[in-house]
Amino acid sequence: MESNGKSVTENEEKVDYQTGYIVWGRAGTDGQHSFYQLLHQGTKLIPADFIGFKNSHNKIGDHHKKLMANFFAQTEALAFGTDNKEPYRHFDGNRPTNTILAPHLSPKILGQLIAMYEHSVFVSGVIWNIDSFDQWGVELGKTLAKKVLDAL
Repeated sequence: MESNGKSVTENEEKVDYQTGYIVWGRAGTDGQHSFYQLLHQGTKLIPADFIGFKNSHNKIGDHHKKLMANFFAQTEALAFGTDNKEPYRHFDGNRPTNTILAPHLSPKILGQLIAMYEHSVFVSGVIWNIDSFDQWGVELGKTLAKKVLDAL
C-alpha cells in the first residue's frame, strides 16, 4: 500500500509544502456531532469526501431517506454556507467537498472506492515528487518496537 507524508523529494531535497492528507470519517449522522463543526467553521480548510448509497441494505422506516437528506444538506451547507449577523451562526461556505453517490454498497463498489483512493495517493505522490512506496518512518518504528518488545 502506498503512503505519502514525506519530507524529502525523489531528488532528496527538503520539501516546503504539505505532502499528505489524512483520511478519516464516520458513518451516518454520528459524524455530524463529532467533527462536522470542524469542517464548517474550523480554522483549517479541510476538503472532505461524502460517500452515500442510493439504496440501503437495512430498510428501517424512512431512516435511509433521512440519512440521505443529511448527506446532501451537509455538502450544500459546506459549499454555500449562510450569512448571519450572529458570528457563531455565520458560515462562509466555499468548503470543498466531493459527493460520491453509488447505487448500493457491494464488494465491487467497495473495491472501486478503495482503488480510487489508492490511485489518488499514487497520483498525489507523482505531483509532489515524492516516493509513495517507501516507508522509512514505519521501518524505524518496527526497529524500535523490537527493542521495546525485548525490554517488555
